[in-house]
Amino acid sequence: MAQNPRAAEGRTFDLRDASTKYDFRIALLPPAPKSEDEASGPGGAITVFAKGQTIPIHQLIVEDIGPAAFEESYEPELTVGDFDFDGEEDFALHVADDGPYGSPTYAVFVHRAKGDPFILSKALTELTQESMGFFDVDATKRRIRTSSKSGCCIHWQSDYMIVGGEPRRIRTETQDALSDGCQIIVETLSKDGKWKRATRPCPPQEE
Repeated sequence: MAQNPRAAEGRTFDLRDASTKYDFRIALLPPAPKSEDEASGPGGAITVFAKGQTIPIHQLIVEDIGPAAFEESYEPELTVGDFDFDGEEDFALHVADDGPYGSPTYAVFVHRAKGDPFILSKALTELTQESMGFFDVDATKRRIRTSSKSGCCIHWQSDYMIVGGEPRRIRTETQDALSDGCQIIVETLSKDGKWKRATRPCPPQEE
């Protein structure tokens, strides 16, 4: 489908069902200047309202929300949850499909008790750029998990805990089917800050 930059500018989207605490309005802005070899989508202004209110509590600017926003059929994709386990809702906006193997990537914003209500989390945003799809959130264990792969035969998952508002990797499990006999490699961060490594055979495949 052809892109229509003029059709994108000025379009607004109200998202009232994504969150129990907030309403969101996303307005498309002119694209930021980019070099010729860089794909560029329009910018976006994300306005946050307390649920059911009309006076905004915060506005954030995203320079590039992806070429898909030029399409007339574009609808923003917003993911809401407590990503840093502080008891407050955070949110992430789907901005591109330039992750591994064309997987979606996101701009992740986390709630803050002081100062601006929300800030961009560069670390959590980068996790979505390095993994396939949005990370899984385990509220019970207070962990987030990313998944990715290399080719057909190497897959891995990494678990992170949140320390000082930032993700810290504590475990990675890799299934390597390229090695002789197929093996699972588990790397775990111990309490003394050292990495421990263990291997075991892959489970037999069901025929």
